[in-house]
Amino acid sequence: MILSRFISFLETVSKNEIEYKTNEALSKYSTFKIGGNADLVILPRSVEALISVLRKADEYGVRYTVIGKGSNILFDDDGFRGAVICTEKLSDISFDGEFVRAQAGASFTHLALSAQKHSLSGLEFAYGIPGTVGGAVYMNAGAYDGETSTVTVESRYYDIDQKCIGTFDRTDHNFSYRHSVYMEKNCVILDVLFKLYKGDPLQIKAKMDGFMASRKEKQPLEYPSAGSVFKRYPGYFTAKLI
Repeated sequence: MILSRFISFLETVSKNEIEYKTNEALSKYSTFKIGGNADLVILPRSVEALISVLRKADEYGVRYTVIGKGSNILFDDDGFRGAVICTEKLSDISFDGEFVRAQAGASFTHLALSAQKHSLSGLEFAYGIPGTVGGAVYMNAGAYDGETSTVTVESRYYDIDQKCIGTFDRTDHNFSYRHSVYMEKNCVILDVLFKLYKGDPLQIKAKMDGFMASRKEKQPLEYPSAGSVFKRYPGYFTAKLI
């Protein structure tokens, strides 16, 4: 009954704003390609639509979770009772000199490629990371001695408890190894502002290609996975410990 009321609300919203699917296989939304069916999968196409969905879900008491590309998620074979809200349609990227603003659902790899085409360096490490911008900030994703924290200026979020939009500057994020303030907050990242620096596009591309070659050598990219899944113990590589 609760879910049917929520679906009735979704039916009143333009398909240009919100796409939704019922009894949807979650394996389609996981880089591991696993998981049973969700009662409902919702794909907002704008920040305003995302916030509207979150507010209505809370109003109606609908159980929900928010995901990006599902690259760090193991979905249960029994599926998910409620709504899975996916940000992958929120993928706009805009450039202003050395500043780049990207919506939370933008592919982190695509962002790195876009930066390279604009002769901007600083995101080479992101090339090949299979998550979204929102996920990268959430966990301070990194590789090859680069981390999201080093290029993040600010992020905008929707606070689910306070029902308002806010902004964290760089210091507010409390970044550390694979950690950010978002892990302690009931907030949904909306978009992120990055600061890069000018570089030679050919040199940037060569560095990115080198990182990708290293990934292909060390990781089974031809199979469903989430890339490297182990956190390092201080001073050690996990492979060496294993």
